[in-house]
Amino acid sequence: EFGVESAVPDMTAVGVFPVYRRLIGPNQWPDESKVPGFRGAMEGVMGGMHTLSLTLMGALLEALGLPDTALDSTIGDRPNMQMKIARYPPQRGEDSVSGAKYGVGAHTDSGYLSILLQDEVGGLQVRNGEGRWVDAPPLPGALVINFGEMLQLASGGFYLATEHRVLPPPAHGPARLSVPYFFNPNLEAQISSLELPPSLQWQRPPPSSLSGSSTHAGRNKLLSQYGDNAFKSLARSHPAVLARHHPDLELSDEGLVQPRDASVRQ
Repeated sequence: EFGVESAVPDMTAVGVFPVYRRLIGPNQWPDESKVPGFRGAMEGVMGGMHTLSLTLMGALLEALGLPDTALDSTIGDRPNMQMKIARYPPQRGEDSVSGAKYGVGAHTDSGYLSILLQDEVGGLQVRNGEGRWVDAPPLPGALVINFGEMLQLASGGFYLATEHRVLPPPAHGPARLSVPYFFNPNLEAQISSLELPPSLQWQRPPPSSLSGSSTHAGRNKLLSQYGDNAFKSLARSHPAVLARHHPDLELSDEGLVQPRDASVRQ
């Protein structure tokens, strides 16, 4: 997993607040002598994805009848991008609760856009407007674009965050490989709903409140401070990582990250 390359010292230490500053630091690149050209190749891919993301964001804003620069102040020159190289081995166990098998459970991504390159194995599914899971099969030369939670907030719910999941590869078959790129606001950005033109044609009834403040039928509250929303996503998705590397933090009953020590809570 790779993020914004930062020359500042690693800030992941216990006690750093606001907690999203723990996401800042240098990448841990593989040894160049063992994987020649890897870093340069990955930085090239991330640069191309950045350019594509800016183009897509501009088009999505223009489709709302807004200037393509309407969200530039939330992006700045250091959007908090991430990229992963993910390998899904053939699944052999079952989910202990539902009995369904998953490579990754149902979720929405925390930022503006996700761009996915996937191999021919498949397994990606998205929930459609009718609430049904449908396949997003690999297409030669195509990328999958998912909307994120901050785009839902910024558009007042006109664009909805794409709920998606990954089914595991069939037993004894090849592993699934994918390369997701996440285009996000900068960590300090505060996201509020843009003022949409009254003439905008909704394809469904607008939300009663234009905050667009949750996903998963209200179970996932979206935080308007992007850094907080990003760290919440990490904590919800990877509780073992939270426990090991951030032992001073915990998830509240509402699914929000907070210090274990009540005396340091804001």
